[in-house]
Amino acid sequence: VLVINILSTILNILNRRLNMIKIIFILNAIFYFPMWISKTLHPIYWESTGKIELFSVSYMAMALVGSFAFIYVGIIRKCSLSISLAIGFSLYSLGLILRAFPINIETALISGITAGIGASIVGLALKRLIIEIDVTVRDKVILHSNNIFTISQSLGAVLSGALVSIVGIFSTDSYQIALLITGFLTMSSFLFIPWKTE
Repeated sequence: VLVINILSTILNILNRRLNMIKIIFILNAIFYFPMWISKTLHPIYWESTGKIELFSVSYMAMALVGSFAFIYVGIIRKCSLSISLAIGFSLYSLGLILRAFPINIETALISGITAGIGASIVGLALKRLIIEIDVTVRDKVILHSNNIFTISQSLGAVLSGALVSIVGIFSTDSYQIALLITGFLTMSSFLFIPWKTE
């Protein structure tokens, strides 16, 4: 109970100090930056472990469940925006973490399904956050959100190698640990979800 109260206090302080525009930018960065690091490392690691066919299964599952975005819109409408972001980031984080474990087809499928559903929900919820802000700044927020995507794509791909190298100084499982880091980094989104807006 004490830990929950401390975390709740920290979340309230963060939400008070950040306006909605900054929260949108931070959540976009937390979503896209680990995404691109993971996208770069995922096939390399799974190929190095002799499980490249499972990588194909995982991505096929992710693409398939991602195509059902129209269903996830209904979930977002029924839940609050904060709950939708929490569900989406939880599922996406789990999917990224499971990429560190190319064990069998079941794990590959669960990784793809959870990451696909989570990414779809987060993407839709972030768009809804943008729609709900003041119309006078909406175009600026859309522009900067698109810039965050582009920067995250470029930096994520480049820094994935640096992350593996740094982790490699301390461990021989550098790819696996780097993939785990992307999942835990995505979980940090919980610090910035706007819990008090609804």
